[in-house]
Amino acid sequence: MYRNKLSLLFATLFFFIAVSSQKQFKALLVTTTKGWHHESLHYGVVAVKELAVRNFFDVVLFEDPNSFNDKFLQQFQVIIFLNTTGDIFDSTQQKVMERFIQSGKGFVGIHSASDTEYD
Repeated sequence: MYRNKLSLLFATLFFFIAVSSQKQFKALLVTTTKGWHHESLHYGVVAVKELAVRNFFDVVLFEDPNSFNDKFLQQFQVIIFLNTTGDIFDSTQQKVMERFIQSGKGFVGIHSASDTEYD
């Protein structure tokens, strides 16, 4: 009987560890610059990736501007602008970003992100 209770305890413990370590959401990390390029950008990417590991979310580094469309963004719950600058999206991509935010999904702007798409 003691053995059964111990087995049940371990099974429950492993279940909670597995559930708590599942990814909570998926973030798109945008680092595009069309102006000032911050030297700290690399360190920021490393920091966000470390946060993702510690807090159980996935982060994908944005690399292909042509992929920034409604279908591609469906997989993400938040877009993070990290040290972005200037006019990084064309008018179609700007509308995609607007629809993403209007749908209730998240946006985070870090540091010079306020210098991005300001017009």
